[in-house]
Amino acid sequence: MTIIVYGLYSMFNQTQKSFRANNAQVDVMTAGRMALDAISRDIELLAACNTENGANFLTLLSYPYDYPSTRYDRSLPMIQATVPGDTNGPYRTNFMQDMFFLQKQSNCWIPCAYFVGDTVIVTNNRATNAVYQVNSNGIGGLYRMGFSKLNELGEAEPSTEYSTNTAYGWIQQFRGIDDGSARGYYHTNANLLAEGVVHFAIRCYDGAGQYIEYTNYYRPNVSDWDRIYWDSAGIRRTNGVPQKDFNIYTKIPNPDLKMDDLVENYLDYAGTWRINSKLLFPTNGVDLATNLVILGQMIGTGTRSVVTDNLFMSNAIPSYIEIELGLLEPQAIERVKAIGNLDARRQYLLRNSGQVHLFRKRIPVRMALQ
Repeated sequence: MTIIVYGLYSMFNQTQKSFRANNAQVDVMTAGRMALDAISRDIELLAACNTENGANFLTLLSYPYDYPSTRYDRSLPMIQATVPGDTNGPYRTNFMQDMFFLQKQSNCWIPCAYFVGDTVIVTNNRATNAVYQVNSNGIGGLYRMGFSKLNELGEAEPSTEYSTNTAYGWIQQFRGIDDGSARGYYHTNANLLAEGVVHFAIRCYDGAGQYIEYTNYYRPNVSDWDRIYWDSAGIRRTNGVPQKDFNIYTKIPNPDLKMDDLVENYLDYAGTWRINSKLLFPTNGVDLATNLVILGQMIGTGTRSVVTDNLFMSNAIPSYIEIELGLLEPQAIERVKAIGNLDARRQYLLRNSGQVHLFRKRIPVRMALQ
């Protein structure tokens, strides 16, 4: 009788484990599909503003972040074994990017942004419902940020979205507010889409399907300000005469130049983009303007990874945008929260990469050259 009872108990216990595992996978799959569907509907409406210093699309490496504290050091991304439990590699480097882009609906410009932040909503003496940057455990939530609508005259339209009046204000709100402490930046006016995010990557492609990254465009034998050009047929690598009064600035991984530096300079100089004090939209009538910036952002130590950040301005927009989203199963999230030691938390995530579900989708931009 004891053997029969033990056998029945083992069978029911195993059935319950399988049931819970299947439920966890269903929850993650539902959250991932919902998030990618929401992002797809927004990105499809991406449009070019065709104005100087106007940002159409911007990606910003947000984790690991090099805020003035080792807690956000770019040398400490979250690493996971590709094969679950195999600590000898190969490994996958998780990172997170934020993105801002501009939509055109009827005669209204509607900015939109997605970012990964901490899952804990904070209220302090500075703000209510503040969402801080992802802390060093490398797990956060995916948020969508709302903005107000402006018509072509720059007048605010009645909207239930959160309000801001100028493109400068949009980028300022997207950048977030510096807390002045080791916690880094925080955002408000954001809506949570998915929890348990360990990886959020954004890749841009041109009309020929080529990945727009620094290695495809960087040419070390020419000046930083005279590299390649953007013409009516889309991005092309060429040594010929430019057909448009725009060029592309690209930079190999360099700790002295990051996309967040460009954003900070933009905000410091009241809405003009510049690199090393040189205007991307010069006013001397001689130098070419720059409508695309491609920067390689280096992360990690030893075997390093490079993340490409892009800034599309004026008449430049990508033809396709690929989103890669990594979500952790709910039980694993609770387990990580229960581990107090940071190193132990990272070791747990390293060994349990099988509980991370990766989603990838390439989204065509309707108004771009295909």
